[in-house]
Amino acid sequence: MPAMPVTPATPPAFTVAADASAPASPAATAVRFHGETTDGRAVVYPDDARGRTLILIVGLNQKSASAVERWGDELQTLVGTRAEIVGVADLDQVPGFVRGYVKHAIDKDVGPPVAGKASLVTTFDGSLRASAPQGDTTDPIVYVFRPDGTVVSIAREAYTAQRAAAVEHEVP
Repeated sequence: MPAMPVTPATPPAFTVAADASAPASPAATAVRFHGETTDGRAVVYPDDARGRTLILIVGLNQKSASAVERWGDELQTLVGTRAEIVGVADLDQVPGFVRGYVKHAIDKDVGPPVAGKASLVTTFDGSLRASAPQGDTTDPIVYVFRPDGTVVSIAREAYTAQRAAAVEHEVP
């Protein structure tokens, strides 16, 4: 089923995927990827969040890191325990010979996951970039998943308080 069209005059500008099993565009494609938490635990999302609402905030380059953090902090404040909030650093374009160094530097800078705070996962899985909606490369992609793993919304958005409130309203 095609994603609902979004007009510039329609805030919030989130693409809603009514049937994620029948993707009609990159924005309507559900994602599944392998990653690792900052304390070294392997994860597969959205599978590992099954039974809980999940919000993924995906940064595709170093310039989006601060926006991913801002989104995560704000959504943690707005949504609290109603959803698991996970920032994702997609490192698929980092050259292989420095991947370990970059991942270690991120893990050290962020520290281990803390209860009540958005966590961070790193991944070298290219599926996130391949399914990302078009937009500014410095803007993170915000995915909202229902507890059953189906997609509620996907958007590539710069952080604003209005957009964060719109995501909060998407949380089942």
